[in-house]
Amino acid sequence: MLVELETENFHFSRDDSVLHPEIMEGHAHLYVNDDQEARIYANTYNLGHLEEGTHQIKVVLVSHDHQTLVKGGRKFLLKKLLKCLKKGAAPPFH
Repeated sequence: MLVELETENFHFSRDDSVLHPEIMEGHAHLYVNDDQEARIYANTYNLGHLEEGTHQIKVVLVSHDHQTLVKGGRKFLLKKLLKCLKKGAAPPFH
């Protein structure tokens, strides 16, 4: 399953030395059923196959020090429930 992240005014980066105050930088934390699956440093990530059943996918944008990014009092995160009817079958996530 391919996870595609579309962001505005956010730059995916591994390097915390290149800071742009007008654009938020960092990476994303990807969770499957509340377990951290990966750190994402680009706008796409191949999650691989999911077992049959319902899975909660959560993506959180974080700063280089792993703090959840907040703007206007709102956290930058997305949660979605996916139902896999058979092993590896899941709709695209975006």
